Amino acid sequence: MINVDLHLQQELYGYAGLSGFGYARNVLLGDIGLPYHVYNVLGGGTLRPNAFFDFFKNIGLDPMATAKSRRAAAVLNVGYVIHKPIEDNADDLLSQFEQVKPTLPRAMVVGDWKVIPDVKQAMAELLSEKHNPFRTVIVDRATQSPESKPASGDVDELVYDWNRVTLKVHSSGRAMVLLNDSIYPGWKVLVDDQSQPILRGNGLFRAVMIDAGEHDIQFIYDPWQFKFGMTVAGCTLLLLAGLFVVGWRDGSIARHASIPSN
Repeated sequence: MINVDLHLQQELYGYAGLSGFGYARNVLLGDIGLPYHVYNVLGGGTLRPNAFFDFFKNIGLDPMATAKSRRAAAVLNVGYVIHKPIEDNADDLLSQFEQVKPTLPRAMVVGDWKVIPDVKQAMAELLSEKHNPFRTVIVDRATQSPESKPASGDVDELVYDWNRVTLKVHSSGRAMVLLNDSIYPGWKVLVDDQSQPILRGNGLFRAVMIDAGEHDIQFIYDPWQFKFGMTVAGCTLLLLAGLFVVGWRDGSIARHASIPSN
């Protein structure tokens, strides 16, 4: 969903400056719609890859303006466009939205794929008229080619958590599972509890290859930088605690040494 007007949220939080409010909302609140399954097409909080902004430029202020912008909106999984502040007293809230049709699902199983390592080339191919994003996904690499007869499959279950996305899928053959969430360093993927290479799907999103059958897939955000930071913080606390103990012990010895003996 794209909301081109921040005034309603600005009034809700009582912030005078619109630009300042937009910055504060992004930095302090992050994805405030995540618990309600309302996702930001620009990514979560401040974790927004530059390539995502480049891609978003294809939509502009009006995602329905041109054929190219409509394809971009469909690929971004944009369901509705809001052109003005929502009127709470309206009889039908959906009448204030403009629906984007057709649009890619949040997650999908695709039996055909192309390998285009370069992000800009992948985005150009993705938005070209000859490309069908509903049948073919573009990946940055692949260890195997599609089957001669592309497999069919579907996503049976999709569950979001703060640092994890869980899917249950099935496929008639070798296929790609595309999750239309922005890829970012720190994401990893498990297929049936086995680690698999996470692929860049459609230039910006997350994908993984699967074989025929039913599979449980987990996309997990587990950056090494966080673990490293926690380790450094823990070592620092231990060091400070050690210095405190040594200082306290030395001070105690000095106090005892200064007491005159009878």
